Amino acid sequence: MKDFLTVLKELQNTPVPLLLVGGGILFLFVAVGGQFGAKINADSETRHKAAGIIGIVLLFVGIGLYVVPFVVGPTPTSNEPPISDGGETSAEDLEGEWVGTLVSETSDFTSEMTISLGSCKLDSVCGTIFVPDNPPCAGDLQLINIQGNIFEFTQLNMEVSEYCVDGGQTYLQLLANNSLSYAFHYESADVLIASKGILQKTGE
Repeated sequence: MKDFLTVLKELQNTPVPLLLVGGGILFLFVAVGGQFGAKINADSETRHKAAGIIGIVLLFVGIGLYVVPFVVGPTPTSNEPPISDGGETSAEDLEGEWVGTLVSETSDFTSEMTISLGSCKLDSVCGTIFVPDNPPCAGDLQLINIQGNIFEFTQLNMEVSEYCVDGGQTYLQLLANNSLSYAFHYESADVLIASKGILQKTGE
């Protein structure tokens, strides 16, 4: 499902939606007018209806690609209600050092982890992640997207190992009890890594 939504999201920034809308209008013209130029003929009632249906479908799909937002990636889950119940979260609310336990959803791996965040703006490298595994996993976090109260980061400059890779999506969400929901997802042709956890701010 994620791959399908990713493809649709990428299509939004291509000429495909415009071509679909143009094709839909052309088929509707054929359905109403009976012909377009000398190459397309819709001289029977069945062809009129088929052209009309195809035109409507292409038109709706093309317009849909323009207006429907596609949110790709897993949403952090927790039994705690999100902080949006009491107010909006800003990047400043995430500043500080957060510690907790990382739990893999694709293996039996668990480990303590630390995330440190500074002043974050979109596209800025403003944090670090550290997992004291053997070997340890550490690197930088770049803020790449904000969806409501969910902050999406990507991992950079990681000490690459089996469970420590550059890229992927790290999702952070502040919860109502001031803990931090963490979720990570990385997928390639032959590797799937997914993990989650709840972190607490140090000094509180």
